[in-house]
Amino acid sequence: MDEPFGALDPINRQKIRKDFSELEEFKRKTIVMVTHDIREAFELADRICLMDHGQIVQLGTPGELRDHPANDFVSTFVKGQYV
Repeated sequence: MDEPFGALDPINRQKIRKDFSELEEFKRKTIVMVTHDIREAFELADRICLMDHGQIVQLGTPGELRDHPANDFVSTFVKGQYV
């Protein structure tokens, strides 16, 4: 899924993300979602692959990226955008 909620207004985007995360049939499937919205990634993902210039910088759970950033790029990116 490439930026599946990107064209939605903020109110509908939040509601659709919540509805999507609650769908039982998606809880047993692997879904690869591309997003530039780290809040969206942290809300929906079990695992996140953070990339910089086409290179994988860190792969892990949202907690691992937040609590144990692999380098300054990850730390700055997560702290600058994730509340």
